[in-house]
Amino acid sequence: MRCVSWCSEGTGHVDENSRVDQWCESEISSVPLELEDVRLEGEYFYTTEIGVSARRGWRQNPCVTLRVDAEGRHPGIDTSFDLTVDEAREIAELLIFHADLVEGK
Repeated sequence: MRCVSWCSEGTGHVDENSRVDQWCESEISSVPLELEDVRLEGEYFYTTEIGVSARRGWRQNPCVTLRVDAEGRHPGIDTSFDLTVDEAREIAELLIFHADLVEGK
């Protein structure tokens, strides 16, 4: 498989045994959410984060993946959503609109 230009691996995934494991993904950008619970276990603490990456699965169109990792909550939530480019842009616009609303812009 030929990797896309933004694939963080970039090797064609030659070490993967199955075609379905040969998927490309960019580096994941994450934002920890300060208003969410933090869970402490021993010397480790777990926060809630939202991450975003570009992804292309085997025989799939590229998409934007939105991850929600809420290990700060009991039980933890760890899930992802594959978005079209248009859906990702619409969510981004809505986030900016509502952030501006809160700031009184």
